[in-house]
Amino acid sequence: MGPKKTADGAFVAPTKTTRQKCYESRDAFFECLDRNNILDSVNTKKGRDAAAKSCGPADQAFEKNCAHSWVWKT
Repeated sequence: MGPKKTADGAFVAPTKTTRQKCYESRDAFFECLDRNNILDSVNTKKGRDAAAKSCGPADQAFEKNCAHSWVWKT
């Protein structure tokens, strides 16, 4: 989904509400990683697989609610 664009093609700046939603989603994802002792959910296949299995919904919310540049992906 990502941020919306204005008529001239620039991205709309996130509001306080959308930033808060992003932070909550990010925190929930990282709390899930911590609960499951996943230290690297990006750079190793084992970590990516464990994160997808244990924290998939939280990761999807993080990706949905935050700007793509704020989400770490390989």
